[in-house]
Amino acid sequence: MIKSNTEDIGIRIDPISFTADISVIWGNVTQVGNGMADGYMPSRDVVPCVLLPVVDVVDPDYFMSGRQKLVNCYWYEGTPLPDDSNLITAETAGYEIVAGEGTDQYALKVRKNFPVNSSQIIHAKFSILDVRTDTVVEMERQIVFRTVGYNDNMLHIQLTDCPAIFKIDPLDESDCGDAPWYHKLSAQMFQGRTPYDDAKTAYKWQILDKTTSKYRDFTADEQQILVSGVNTKSLTFDARFVESEAFRCTAVPKDRDGWKLPLIVNVAVDVRIAETVNAEIICTKGLRINPQMNQEVMFECNLHYNKGKIPTEKYGLFHIVWKAIDDRVGAVEKEIGTGSVCSFVPADFGFDCKHYTSVHAEVQLRKLSAIVVNAGGKVITSDSKVLVTNIYK
Repeated sequence: MIKSNTEDIGIRIDPISFTADISVIWGNVTQVGNGMADGYMPSRDVVPCVLLPVVDVVDPDYFMSGRQKLVNCYWYEGTPLPDDSNLITAETAGYEIVAGEGTDQYALKVRKNFPVNSSQIIHAKFSILDVRTDTVVEMERQIVFRTVGYNDNMLHIQLTDCPAIFKIDPLDESDCGDAPWYHKLSAQMFQGRTPYDDAKTAYKWQILDKTTSKYRDFTADEQQILVSGVNTKSLTFDARFVESEAFRCTAVPKDRDGWKLPLIVNVAVDVRIAETVNAEIICTKGLRINPQMNQEVMFECNLHYNKGKIPTEKYGLFHIVWKAIDDRVGAVEKEIGTGSVCSFVPADFGFDCKHYTSVHAEVQLRKLSAIVVNAGGKVITSDSKVLVTNIYK
């Protein structure tokens, strides 16, 4: 036997590329404060800021791509000192290290409010294991906390009777007929915590133009039909004509000479029916009919959502179309009626007893109301009332 020389099999391990960061998964790294115990917004002893070190790897050989589990992580208040005296431990006041699992390990919960008009660095040293070479890759990242000071006498504006995102469900309206759905948005200018004199304040409401993505004044038609109180602190609008709109209120103190920059607060209004709506049909007449199928069959559609059965007086918010089809090859659905109740004679639509026939209802949800106009764009009225129609989706 003759044995040749030996050759080693070369293994090429390309370097990995990774992104490492400190992710803010809850709270805010910026707060404002006046130095008082209750003067921080947000106050981190109530709403802590939670930080999580994350490492995402791109491996050319797809051996260890994706979010990586950390080997370890050390947090520091400020840039690490040579003696590690600023290392954050379980005993460090104002901080809590969360154990976590998997890729969510070593989160830091910051409960500390930092001094006004100051900044604080939070530093992290963490590492991952390169499982291809069994080596530890170390990295360091920083994030900066800032506290901006404010004066208790500073002027500011805020909403007073609704959240910044105002959700309206048409099913909650008391009248789903032709009556307006009036809702109010109110803003107030404050000096510190004291409401500023309305007589000395100029308020103005505007709407976001979806074409230009800029706020604009309301048109004359909009003020006649959609809104009122444009130049007051309270804007009233008819939610029937709103699907998703953004409004803003600006305020300027009239008694302060040279004050030109308006104070601004925004509110987004979203009007839509609950996503939990479902439909159920029952046969109320003609459960069994003759072979000629020339007898009347009647079905009823009942609508439900997470709060229970939807009252029939609110069915105007829905467009219900009934369709039927039989099991013959190439058959197509036929529209047999509309509304919450459907009554039809199968034979009138070409159905016969040789084929199985099924019926179902398709329910479209109201999207918004629209004003009826003629070909020239002029608003159509009846008995001095604007004609309105619903648009469904």
